[in-house]
Amino acid sequence: MTNEPEQKVALSLKGGNLSYSTDISPVLAAKIMTLCVSTDAGQVIAEDLGEHNTHSPNINSRTSAAEFMNQCGPKRNPDKILTLAVYLESHDSKTRFTPGEINRLFSDAGEVTPANFARDFKWTISSGWIARDTVQKNAYYVTNTGRKVLDEGFPAELVKKSSRGKSNVRRTKKSKSAKTKKNTKA
Repeated sequence: MTNEPEQKVALSLKGGNLSYSTDISPVLAAKIMTLCVSTDAGQVIAEDLGEHNTHSPNINSRTSAAEFMNQCGPKRNPDKILTLAVYLESHDSKTRFTPGEINRLFSDAGEVTPANFARDFKWTISSGWIARDTVQKNAYYVTNTGRKVLDEGFPAELVKKSSRGKSNVRRTKKSKSAKTKKNTKA
């Protein structure tokens, strides 16, 4: 690890009564330039300017949910929910989504819908990957942490933080024959 100072790019905006100057990272500068020169029908969302890893999976208007899932490689249900949420945001230019929209995307992606979708959706929330929108009822958004997890390809150290403990393991009931044997010995 070197002690070199982080590179910065000078940003300056002037026009009308506006004058703004600051230093930003090269990654953010590249994203701003993409916004400025976008020719994709002008559909670049300003919210996407957050600093993410530049190795994000590729997505465009012709990318299917299945292709995006294959690019991202989610393994567990919360990983898949996060991946489909990012797909909705990126592919459909949606900044918010509902659990129902994510649930329907499972079949579009050729995936089996989780048997306990509500539990897995809550798990994704408790992992800090998605959050409830405080303004729009029943709407959610992908958090910075969620975006980082996806952009970095679900790294083990971040996925491990989202793992469920053993407290959720169900206890099995004794069979009737085991109970009968115990009662006959008494």
